[in-house]
Amino acid sequence: MSDFQQLSRSVNGLTVLVTGAASGMGRATARVFAAEGAKVAVTDFSAEGAQAVTAEIPRQRRNRESLDARRRRPR
Repeated sequence: MSDFQQLSRSVNGLTVLVTGAASGMGRATARVFAAEGAKVAVTDFSAEGAQAVTAEIPRQRRNRESLDARRRRPR
């Protein structure tokens, strides 16, 4: 049995942004989209967590990116 349930419509080749991707539903969503062939950008307030999820996604045609969602204070 697969770890993922096949989606009812294809995201293959689409670019998706998953917020809150460091854990829980966000992490699972990022992994499912990547498994279905989407180009995935993940973001979270925990930059380290987002990078960890990015590392879990197999490197296929450079289909992943980790973005830092932490708020920056103006100088």
